[in-house]
Amino acid sequence: MHNDGGWATWVNITLASINAAVLVLGLKFARKVTFTTSDWICLVTSIIALGFWLLINQPALAVLLMTIASFIGFIPALRKAYRSPYDESAFTWSVNGFRYILTGIIVASYTFTTIVNPAFWALVYSGAAVFLLVRRKQLKDVNKEKTRNPF
Repeated sequence: MHNDGGWATWVNITLASINAAVLVLGLKFARKVTFTTSDWICLVTSIIALGFWLLINQPALAVLLMTIASFIGFIPALRKAYRSPYDESAFTWSVNGFRYILTGIIVASYTFTTIVNPAFWALVYSGAAVFLLVRRKQLKDVNKEKTRNPF
């Protein structure tokens, strides 16, 4: 583990463990899921980026690659949120944004390698929560218009 991470490292380890448990439970109890071509592209691209992350001995570049790989893996969730905004939880995404803000605050020392990932994800999750609420409003307005003017 990197010495500069402090308590933030343990937060991420705990959350990675929870995510792994959700993955296992999801695979065990999931309904039939179909993957689009872009899902496969995101999966393969993020795995390639993770492979580079494991091989690189440059901490700043490794953190950038890890952050990029994680974001590429997040793209299908954003696409699903756009198509079905009521299937996602704006509250959960907001809490994740706040969690990353706290993670950024509690790092032991502020360097590029310790702050770029939490800062990026605080912005992404907070932005995704706002995006979800705006998308819901768009759909509500469209549905309202359809019921007002049926012709």
